[in-house]
Amino acid sequence: MRDLNTLPKAHLHLHFEGSAHLSTANAILARTGGSLEIPERWPSFEVFNDAYASVVMAIDGIGDLEQMAREIVDDDAAAGVRYIEPIFLPMGYDERFGMTTDEVFDAITAAFRAAAAPYGIEVGFQIAGIWHFGTEHAERVAAFAVSRADDGVVAFNLCGIEPTDYSPW
Repeated sequence: MRDLNTLPKAHLHLHFEGSAHLSTANAILARTGGSLEIPERWPSFEVFNDAYASVVMAIDGIGDLEQMAREIVDDDAAAGVRYIEPIFLPMGYDERFGMTTDEVFDAITAAFRAAAAPYGIEVGFQIAGIWHFGTEHAERVAAFAVSRADDGVVAFNLCGIEPTDYSPW
């Protein structure tokens, strides 16, 4: 019988910040006086989404994102992953970090590629829009994703709380 960890795998739909180690998320949150406990069951998606957003909003530099990328890749490599596809929104960090969207994108993708290279893991990227940020936001993020298709972007994604009164059709 083969060890499951030796079977090659693809880790798709990998929400970047949501895949951080709990200890890393708590170290980031501790800077703002916060902490995160993972319940056995989230009472609602909205409560989960708020917890996720609290981690994202506490990230204060590329160093945090680089650490998270390394930890995610190390974990995936140990599990036999050969392809990962993290989902992230560079527009969520650019103004906060005093960087351009392209600089944030380049830093995050470089961190994943550097962490993945020693393991021979291939990386593709999904750029995420946020449902509840509206149509203009989604269109701007989708255009950015298209503009970086030659830089490893393989998909555009919408994340967050889906509106119940919205239909694109």
